[in-house]
Amino acid sequence: MLLNEFPDLSWIRKQSKSNFEDQRGVKNILLPEKGWPDVILNTKSFGAERNGILAPFSIFMNLKGNSKVVADGKQVEITENTFCVVNKGQNYDLTIPENTSPTHTFNIHFSEKLFSETLYTLRNSQSNLLDNPKIYQPVDHHVFVRSSWKDAKQTHLIRQILQLQAQATDNVLEEEAMLLSAFLENILEQTDKEYKGFQSISSQSKATREELAKRLSVATDYMHANFYKNISVDELSAIACLSKFHFIRTFKAAFFCSPHQYIMNLRIQKAEDLLKYSNKEIAEIALAVGFEEPNSFYKFFKKYRNSSPLAYRKSK
Repeated sequence: MLLNEFPDLSWIRKQSKSNFEDQRGVKNILLPEKGWPDVILNTKSFGAERNGILAPFSIFMNLKGNSKVVADGKQVEITENTFCVVNKGQNYDLTIPENTSPTHTFNIHFSEKLFSETLYTLRNSQSNLLDNPKIYQPVDHHVFVRSSWKDAKQTHLIRQILQLQAQATDNVLEEEAMLLSAFLENILEQTDKEYKGFQSISSQSKATREELAKRLSVATDYMHANFYKNISVDELSAIACLSKFHFIRTFKAAFFCSPHQYIMNLRIQKAEDLLKYSNKEIAEIALAVGFEEPNSFYKFFKKYRNSSPLAYRKSK
């Protein structure tokens, strides 16, 4: 289901609380089954507050502008570069600030059927899928509420979904479901990797690991919002409320890289995105990812991608 504007707040609160028991969607459309349908909210707004909504497994993103999501007691800032996952059964608040230019929201709410099918396919071997092709059971898959960096594959899938929605063909819904499943699979793989990283933190106490994961998430949220700035380890460790060396050791265990490497990876991914999908000059891209001098950006990009920025742009 594609929505180009936010539905009535009272109505969506009621429907989310009842899990669409009446099988009625926006404009009283009959849904194929009970429960949240697959919903893509692709809308532009100058400001909105959506609070007290009981979520299915959901992804909150912006194609342009910023927003805030509150869930599980945590507030997450969402930019054009990041997204936030909210788990099934969590209440969320979404706030879009009132700006002079609209925020372009692109949120996805996944139905239980699509979520269970995708997770079942992802978690089982090919032989088991052949023997048991239709065994889908509701699965409790919980992820940390935090900002995550939007990767190249996710950006590509979003563009495919937008292109598909612009078409008026009979098989749009089927193709859309396939793209949503691919997007969800990518998200699940990414969050599984993050979860394994957090689980590898050296501590016998589950409560201690969870607390450290929350503190690291505060630091990565900051890194995602300020990746183009010169951020010191001292600054990050203070944000995480950890000693410098404890922060570095724990960060490496969780993310398999140093804080500096993490930031450099954010910069190179953003640079690639701008080189692929924007018409910005190389000097503008250099500034956007934290380099005042184009020559410094050239050396940086050459080191990480073994290609000049211009050659990379032409190759894409």
